[in-house]
Amino acid sequence: MESIAAHLRDNRINVLFVRTHDLLRDGGTNLTPEGRYQFCWDLFDRFVSFFLQRAEIKRLAGFHLVKQTEGEEAYVLQPDGKGGLCVRNVPLQSREAEQWFEQFLPALYAHLQEKGWLSYWIQHIEDEPAAPDSWLQVRRLAAQYLPGVPCFDALDNQAPAPALQGAMDIWLPRIDIFEENQDFYAFRAMQGETRWTYTCCVPNTPNYFSKFIDSPYWKNRLLFWACFLRGFTGFLHWGYNYWDTSDIYFGFTPKAYFKGDGYIVYPDPEHDAVRTSIRMENTRDAAEDYELLALLAKADPEKAYQLARRVANSFHDFTWDTGKMKAARLELLQAVESACASSQAGSL
Repeated sequence: MESIAAHLRDNRINVLFVRTHDLLRDGGTNLTPEGRYQFCWDLFDRFVSFFLQRAEIKRLAGFHLVKQTEGEEAYVLQPDGKGGLCVRNVPLQSREAEQWFEQFLPALYAHLQEKGWLSYWIQHIEDEPAAPDSWLQVRRLAAQYLPGVPCFDALDNQAPAPALQGAMDIWLPRIDIFEENQDFYAFRAMQGETRWTYTCCVPNTPNYFSKFIDSPYWKNRLLFWACFLRGFTGFLHWGYNYWDTSDIYFGFTPKAYFKGDGYIVYPDPEHDAVRTSIRMENTRDAAEDYELLALLAKADPEKAYQLARRVANSFHDFTWDTGKMKAARLELLQAVESACASSQAGSL
């Protein structure tokens, strides 16, 4: 855990994914015969406090409330038949789901408020929803029981997006979904809404950025130049350490279709730690490039715009010429240095 915290801090990863249900289950939460949950927050508190103290965490992202894409089931804690609880999927319209939400969400809100973590919390509802109904149903519950807490989720298709307007606090389209629907996301930006983006198994064509092991490493570097140009302020990593060796699609196995998609660090069991990757280091360098572009944009927005556009005009329109990349990076450093010198001279 110390190794992970240090790695997050050193690589600009500042949003912590909190598996709320698992931490409550393993922390000793009980369900009485009368159907009342007795939440135990000890392990949850240890986990969150650990990373807040050791990494540069700006946001805590709560575990999803509804099963990915299908939207027909809710994640709840239920008896495991052995005297404890386990995470189970129950129909979203069931009494079990209603009972869970009515107790869990107010308890979560009260605890975050008590710990002073409410301003950190952002809540996942349903990852990559295929339709808006289930997402909106639980979003209304979040508005009722978690007032003021931003809700967001990754979007791998545009179909539900129009109906989510006014309810999605942070827009998170996959890079190709954004490119195909720029007018929609420009309209939402006009309403003052935040937008992040992400990559995943799709698109997996050479003309799009990706984080696959068998892609040129500079694709990680230029990805954030495009994020800057397109007005994105956050990037969601899928994934960090999904080391499932049985998953043929994203898992930690040579047979996986999308190698490296589910992990950007490697296990180091000999040292009980994690090892970084070339892709992670390039992602970190890209974050620093983004910071430099943002600095330059304050002094010379036209220069920042033209530099980014020169190498990464969009998520699928970018140079493959590494010489041009190096030249743009050097010019960026020189421009920021000059802007900083001018600023300091003007303040004397």
